[in-house]
Amino acid sequence: QAYAVDLITLYTDSDGQAGFEAVSGTYSYIVEKEGYSDASANFDIENSGLVIDVQLESDVSYVIDDMAPEILKVYPNPAYNFIIVESEKLLRELRVIDISGQVIIHVDVNAHNRELAVGSLPAGVYLLRVELEPGGDVVIRRFVVSR
Repeated sequence: QAYAVDLITLYTDSDGQAGFEAVSGTYSYIVEKEGYSDASANFDIENSGLVIDVQLESDVSYVIDDMAPEILKVYPNPAYNFIIVESEKLLRELRVIDISGQVIIHVDVNAHNRELAVGSLPAGVYLLRVELEPGGDVVIRRFVVSR
């Protein structure tokens, strides 16, 4: 008897694992994650369980903190109500990340500068992740919100 699985979308748990039950046969998979190259392969299952470890490789050209201020300017720092983000390259995406690693602001941009409201954020230290064009370069900057 033949079985076919057209498409199953699986989501990983907090440990980065996902699983499903399958009958013996040949399967294909594709693993996708924003900011990483896709991983894909074929595998065979024959009457027993199978564990596949997948390592994703970053698509990011480089990640910089304060090493190259000419690429990206973020001010004022500390900030009270807003920050201004300026770059010679085109800004594609801005993400503000809190100390726990959660993205709390996400904005798509298509400009060389952007004012970003941070007045509603609690006082503290944040990371600003900026994706630039061309090439998808990513720059990360630390900034402080004060009250």
